[in-house]
Amino acid sequence: MHRTVLVVAATAALLTGLPSPGFSAARMENWTTLKGEKIRGKAIDVIGPFAWFETDKGGGKRVLLSHLSEADCVRFSRAIGQPPARSPRWTQAASPATKAVIGNVQILIGSSLGNPDLGAVAEPEFLILVFGGTGSVRSAEAIREFIPEYRRLREKYGDRVEAIYLGVGNNQGEQERMVDDLDLPFLIENYDRRLFLKDLRSYAPGKPPALWVMARQGVPVAFSECKTKGDLERACLELETVFALMRPNNGRTWQDRLHYYRAMRRAAFATGRGEPMLIGHPLDLDELKKAGLESVVADLKVSADGKVTSAVLQPTAGLTRELATAIGQALLQSAVFVPAVENGQFVDGTFELRL
Repeated sequence: MHRTVLVVAATAALLTGLPSPGFSAARMENWTTLKGEKIRGKAIDVIGPFAWFETDKGGGKRVLLSHLSEADCVRFSRAIGQPPARSPRWTQAASPATKAVIGNVQILIGSSLGNPDLGAVAEPEFLILVFGGTGSVRSAEAIREFIPEYRRLREKYGDRVEAIYLGVGNNQGEQERMVDDLDLPFLIENYDRRLFLKDLRSYAPGKPPALWVMARQGVPVAFSECKTKGDLERACLELETVFALMRPNNGRTWQDRLHYYRAMRRAAFATGRGEPMLIGHPLDLDELKKAGLESVVADLKVSADGKVTSAVLQPTAGLTRELATAIGQALLQSAVFVPAVENGQFVDGTFELRL
């Protein structure tokens, strides 16, 4: 089936109806967007062009960065501090949702449950929480419908996404039989260590099935009651939308990120100096590789209004005069920068681009 990933254009999306906050009991704050929308929530992280909040009901809410005032951009940045980067080894993950999984899940090997080697894979960007139970006929049907979606997502995004089965209303024997009957290809909660997954399990429905897409930072980004196959597929499509918006070369996100980082950099360098910050560039690295170019190194001058005023390509293997001219022109016309900042004011600066 042909799929089209839809870019989210709405101001915000809200996921509510959770029994309690999953990962944080931190103090909530009041926010008002430039559109007049009022939010009570905890700042979590910047993901793509969105500021993500955990609401006071434990749900997730996203707001386009350009819909926050400059002052709230700075407040949001200070609230989130330095969120943990995605770890190349899951066993070293420091993000709340993915860290909670370590040591508390199993995987089906043949007909037996064993321990997965999380040290051999990177920390996922997103977890898909699959809630099911033997007391619900629809649970087994929904999980069978999800398995092809899971395999498709894994084929497309690799270890950036992983799924976990969590049982609702099962005893240990029932859960093991269900896992074996469905031949689950993804992670399974360790029944004996369910208490250690209490933050993930706080998203369990009163009656299964249900599916939550959870960012590694501990904020939900999509939900499905799994009433129909289409309902389930829409949650997976929403995840793909977020993946698309996270791509650095997605030009549709640049102005939102520019708005946020201009405010953040001015505040960060109220005293002192920071050089230009690259938001996005127009270069297609796959196309450049097809043209015989393995890398790009360019010395750029960036004016106080964020425009590239000079682009000088350094010699690299495969760089011809024609390619250098084309790349230089593309950077002059379309690269997006936060300018250099000195004592809170934007000034001219230089930037070495290495791709």
